[in-house]
Amino acid sequence: MPTRSHNPVFNEKTFDRFAYLTGTAPAARMTVRGTLDRATILFAIAISSAALAWVGVSSAPGLALPAAIGGGILAFVLALVVSFNPTSAPVVSPVYAVAKGIALGTISRILEAQYPGIALQALMGTGAISAVMLGLYRFKVIRATPMLKRVVIGMTLAVMLMYLVAFGMFLFGAQMPLINDPSPLGIGISLFLIGLAAFYLILDFDLIEQGEAQGRPKAFEWYGAFALLVTVAWIYVEVLRLLSKLNRR
Repeated sequence: MPTRSHNPVFNEKTFDRFAYLTGTAPAARMTVRGTLDRATILFAIAISSAALAWVGVSSAPGLALPAAIGGGILAFVLALVVSFNPTSAPVVSPVYAVAKGIALGTISRILEAQYPGIALQALMGTGAISAVMLGLYRFKVIRATPMLKRVVIGMTLAVMLMYLVAFGMFLFGAQMPLINDPSPLGIGISLFLIGLAAFYLILDFDLIEQGEAQGRPKAFEWYGAFALLVTVAWIYVEVLRLLSKLNRR
């Protein structure tokens, strides 16, 4: 999650497994610019899908729950596919963007009906966080040091365990108070999760630059773009969750 990104789908070991694919000609190598271009495509697909889901749910509220659950499950499965087979990213990642967009657009529309303006606030918050982390990385205020990576590993394992427990409780019709509770502790947990997700951006920026420096194959631009979408989507979900808690206080 040696040097690696702690985005669950993006790490240096993946690069190492496919080192034999490293391109020799400059045109066949991964670049930061190429990764950002492909990230732009994936984000455009996700946003368009979210907008369509928003409109669809608005006109047919009965589709909200199936769309949210179906899109979320499909996105999770596709994320696993790309994680275990990174060379599938050029084909699978656009489909993942569609599924993720549908899930996030539906969830956003549901919360928007309860708390008008929350979706725009979450978008602005996510954009601000991403811009700040990019600035901190560019100006070398925060670097992807081995210590930072070890800390994020431990935190990530704890969060993954918490999410697994929460999902198990959801299947039995219960909720984990620590995740959804608007209490000071619940809000503190949301802030922690937003911070953790934000640090994924630092580590992923670093690994994308490493991919360019090491001459990784062009196809990994899609993999890097996919990883960025996963991270930003996570930030958005956590910001949305925080705002919903604040609105319930």
